[in-house]
Amino acid sequence: EEVKATAGQVFSISAFNHTAAPLYLKFYNLTAANTTVGTSTPVLTFTVPGNADSDGAGFVWNNEIGFAFGTAISVACTGLIADNDTTAPAANACSVMIGYV
Repeated sequence: EEVKATAGQVFSISAFNHTAAPLYLKFYNLTAANTTVGTSTPVLTFTVPGNADSDGAGFVWNNEIGFAFGTAISVACTGLIADNDTTAPAANACSVMIGYV
């Protein structure tokens, strides 16, 4: 998913996982058109913890300085941590909110 098609800065992330297995939120310094999950290398990868019941689990990340992206901000959620993983989670398994400028 493309968060921003031009350069930007991420200041906060709220990510939730509604499955039992962990998921991996990957950030790319690329436009969506230039991002290929499993081929493009992410610049950040966050583990989104799994939860064995239906309540979900996740994390909240806030940073006053932020993390700069010089080209664009795109994200993907995968089932395995490897940069080349293409395992798609189930529909609605990963919910993400990103604070950026």
